Amino acid sequence: AGSRSYTVTATPSAPPPGPDDRIVPAAGRHWLTPFYDPGCEVLGLGRGFRRDVVARLPLGDSLRLRDVGCGTGGLLAEALRGHRGLFAAGVDADPGVLATAARRLRRWRGRVTLYPARAESLPLPDGAFA
Repeated sequence: AGSRSYTVTATPSAPPPGPDDRIVPAAGRHWLTPFYDPGCEVLGLGRGFRRDVVARLPLGDSLRLRDVGCGTGGLLAEALRGHRGLFAAGVDADPGVLATAARRLRRWRGRVTLYPARAESLPLPDGAFA
């Protein structure tokens, strides 16, 4: 299957996974996807946790970040919020969480691109984020 990329200027609408593209959704079941972020907050993995993770990354204003398995885009949002010149790419195989990520990341359009893809077949050229 070919890869498509989505910028955050539009909500992504990827085709459903094919028989060889089975995925396990972030919360274990597709119907739980809307509850993923609130569940992370309850478990202590919300914005405070993401802020701590981003603080440990060697990010600068001219760097690029690739988040493979970006889910709902929380980590990308935290990184983009704190680094004005940062450009980012998020990759996830689940179109449901990618749609949530696109809504969350709208304010950073032009600085982030989302890709519906599996980690085993990244749609980015070698060295794109070196």
